[in-house]
Amino acid sequence: MEYYKLPLKFGDLMKKKELPKCRDIGESISQNIHLMITSKFGEYRFDSTYGSNIWDSDFENIFADADWSDRVSDALKKIIELHEPRLKNIIVTASINQEEIPATKANPQYRIKQKVVVQIEGSLTNTNERFSTTQKLYISPLSFD
Repeated sequence: MEYYKLPLKFGDLMKKKELPKCRDIGESISQNIHLMITSKFGEYRFDSTYGSNIWDSDFENIFADADWSDRVSDALKKIIELHEPRLKNIIVTASINQEEIPATKANPQYRIKQKVVVQIEGSLTNTNERFSTTQKLYISPLSFD
């Protein structure tokens, strides 16, 4: 089975060009999980349950909340179980820490950002093959690693 890479290039699709494909099912699953994690609930009109609660934490003082990791891990596990039928035996671990971002020519200001790391493990439903992906993003404001 073939899976298309995200983001889809609709200009190429309209020109009937060949769209890039994922190298395997694991890459396709990783892309879907990334899209889930970085989407806000209700953002997609076709399904208001597609998305994550990480957006609820943006701009909050997360370090004052000791239960944040458990809450986010549990919520993401439920969302992945609901929207990624190609996976089973899913284990999700979310952690957060502060990361120093040095100044660059493009961005001359030294910054400290909150980095969320989400580790997802499981098995492919059809083959029982082991699956693992790590998704990283910065919140406050949201950006990707």
